[in-house]
Amino acid sequence: MENACWRGDSARALTYLAARDPNSFWRPAAMWAAMRGHVHVLQWLLDWHPDRCEWTASVMDDAARCSKLVAVRWLHLNRKEGCTPRAMTLAAAGGDLQMVQWLHRNRSEGCTARAMDFAAKEGHLAVVQWLHEHRSEGCTTDAMNLAASRGELDTVKWLHAYRAEGCTVDAMNNAAENGRLEVVQWLHTNRSEGETGQALRAAAKNGHLQVVKWLHAAIDEEERNTDLIRGAVEVATMHDHLGVAEWLEANS
Repeated sequence: MENACWRGDSARALTYLAARDPNSFWRPAAMWAAMRGHVHVLQWLLDWHPDRCEWTASVMDDAARCSKLVAVRWLHLNRKEGCTPRAMTLAAAGGDLQMVQWLHRNRSEGCTARAMDFAAKEGHLAVVQWLHEHRSEGCTTDAMNLAASRGELDTVKWLHAYRAEGCTVDAMNNAAENGRLEVVQWLHTNRSEGETGQALRAAAKNGHLQVVKWLHAAIDEEERNTDLIRGAVEVATMHDHLGVAEWLEANS
């Protein structure tokens, strides 16, 4: 029965299946229908079997997460469970600005700072900007950290210009670990949180030779000590990036 709700079977088919098993409880039926945007299934459940499935705030939360605005609207009008801040937070993470705006206008639960953090992580800059203008939850240092790790340089630049949270050493480390050279370069020039030696080891760990070369050149000669280079060589060798290890040994 739950699978039929997930598929969006017709009311006739649902009625037939329900009659075959009159005493069962279809716990996730409403949630699965909402996640797929099957409003006709939600209406059938409400009309004929409202007590045979679970109606909780998570139903609207997950419909919002799945960008099913038609289901969110239906739940808003026909059920009283509402949602939680998770709805707007996950909609923001998915880059669904229309959903975020609808929840802002029609619901009172709001979101958390993770909404902007997660939107920044995925490079959904329009959502980040809208949250900045219209919501008060703000973000954390994870916004810039996560955007940097994903190579979302435009988002990193915007956060630097318009938000005060900044980042931590994780921004440059994670950008280096993921081979995001442009982000590493920008952070090195514009932010003070980075630790170039840590970033060098992070880049060496994943074999990002161009990042390793740039960071190696950026480190002052007196700081480019044997222990620092040895650590980068060891981590590169440990992860089978022998070309990186050889380059470091040849150029240090």
